[in-house]
Amino acid sequence: MRNRSSLDAAAAENGESVGAAWARRKVGNLLRELREQAGVTQEDAAEFIERHVTTLYKIENGLPGVKLRPKGDIDGLVELYGADEATHRRLTELLALTRLKGPFTRYRDVVSPEFDLYLGLEGSATELVSYEPDLVPGLLQTEAYASAITSLPGGDGRSRPPTEVAKRVRLRRSRQSVLTRATDPLRLDVVLSETVLRRPVGGPQVLADQLTHIVAMTELPTVSVRVVRFAAGLHLGYTTGQFIVLRFPEDQPIAYCDGFLGDNYFNKPQEVARYDEAFADISKHALNAADSREFIGQITKETTT
Repeated sequence: MRNRSSLDAAAAENGESVGAAWARRKVGNLLRELREQAGVTQEDAAEFIERHVTTLYKIENGLPGVKLRPKGDIDGLVELYGADEATHRRLTELLALTRLKGPFTRYRDVVSPEFDLYLGLEGSATELVSYEPDLVPGLLQTEAYASAITSLPGGDGRSRPPTEVAKRVRLRRSRQSVLTRATDPLRLDVVLSETVLRRPVGGPQVLADQLTHIVAMTELPTVSVRVVRFAAGLHLGYTTGQFIVLRFPEDQPIAYCDGFLGDNYFNKPQEVARYDEAFADISKHALNAADSREFIGQITKETTT
């Protein structure tokens, strides 16, 4: 678990990927805890600070797209909840951190507000587990593989011009720095369906290079990739589809699913627990890490012959 000093160091290294997103979640969590302790409803709190209840919901859940007002929001809620001066100072300090700008700011024209949130969560997480039934996850993609995927139209049905594709690929590659950062690199545990290894995204050579890259990345002590073979039979992954669970040094974990028309986040303990159970079941059906590397190497040879 990271302490606050190491979070500060990581924030300096990764900008908003740690600092602003982490602080936004901390502000929201603290305000929600204060409200619940005071026995105040979201509706009453929103009315007191003259905000819509959906805006307060976004604030309490650390969602982007809301500009927090030091006096109107923080001061008002502190007064309503009867919080002490130390808590007020802590909220003010965290509020300042939410305004940090980082390396992903320049990509906001090519990502949705929902995925902008994910970028911050990914950068501030200490551990990420993922089941991927169809494609190599973004943190492990090569440039050519990522380019082939991002060339596809998105949920809006719009064809993407080459300049936008290139920018999306640069963003994806930039995200991968969390795996090799000097301060607490992200612990990544991925289970892939065999389908991922056999789908010729970008053509045979692009796929072969991608599979070689996956094996190379597993040389990192914090990266694990395992494979569920077709022969493994049915498992919960057929029900869940793709999902990610992110864990943080001082906050509750979050489950995330990437959908065609939008992103879905689940932060209730019982919801995250269901995804943890699913990942455990999928893992039971997967090859171990060593056998997975051997199997990926075997498919790589088949792809290039």
